Amino acid sequence: MRVANITAVLAIALWLWLALLGRGRLKDVLVDDVPDWPTLTNIDFMIVVPMLLATALLAFAWLCNALGRWSLALGLASVAFLAAIVPYLAIIGGGV
Repeated sequence: MRVANITAVLAIALWLWLALLGRGRLKDVLVDDVPDWPTLTNIDFMIVVPMLLATALLAFAWLCNALGRWSLALGLASVAFLAAIVPYLAIIGGGV
């Protein structure tokens, strides 16, 4: 369970870091008063999606640790959440 927990903490920390980066980017744009930006889609994709994924993985890690025997499921979920960072960064960076 130890490796699965470490992987889960790493994935949660990275998603929270991406949410903070998104918040900073949106704050800078709001200060500069860019017209027609940010839209609700930008806000959702830069803040809500990373926070939702971090919260979902945190809840799943809590459930797996409470049940005690789901270390493989937590490890696979953590790796999947880490792998999801690559397409997220490709999209948020302007595409492939």
